Amino acid sequence: MWFVALFVALLVAFLLAGFCPPVHASSVIGGETVYTVEKDDTLERIAAKLGVPVKRIVDTNGLDPKKRLSRGQVLKVYDRKITPDPIDEGIVINIPERRLYYFKDKRLAETFPVALGLSRKTNGFDWRTPTGKFVITAKQKDPTWNVPPSIQREMELKGEEVIVSMPPGPDNPLGKHALITSIPGIMIHETNKPASISRYA
Repeated sequence: MWFVALFVALLVAFLLAGFCPPVHASSVIGGETVYTVEKDDTLERIAAKLGVPVKRIVDTNGLDPKKRLSRGQVLKVYDRKITPDPIDEGIVINIPERRLYYFKDKRLAETFPVALGLSRKTNGFDWRTPTGKFVITAKQKDPTWNVPPSIQREMELKGEEVIVSMPPGPDNPLGKHALITSIPGIMIHETNKPASISRYA
């Protein structure tokens, strides 16, 4: 499973959810499906994989969110969603839905549930995901994380060690691949925190 993320001063993330049938106009995709619980699955992990809210899974299946799931347990999942109007080629990110749509040849090629910046200001920092148009300007393999000054300030306020940059490796929140965008400080990249998917992180 390939995890990617959008970086806005603070880490936010995307998860590859799977291929969607091509569509030529805004339409409804998804519907009712079933998911079989795997080893070490939690409600949060399943919600991240499928791009649906935890509460929806809990309510649909009458679950107690405090109880652990059983391996092999079958869950009903509703993941119906309305796609954006198609564009020639590119990415559309629906912020309230926390989902990325990739279009190619005016067709929806793939869709990704995402985690985005917090929808509010916290501790004087604004982590909200910006809106607007952007283009992919470069691709990087094994990127170095140059920690934004805003995150360095937050580390300092928390009494943590201030990290200026982090080399490639398992602790690097950018993962192994990153797409650089024309919005300053914004990247689409892998993440080492898959539980952040489908959330405001």
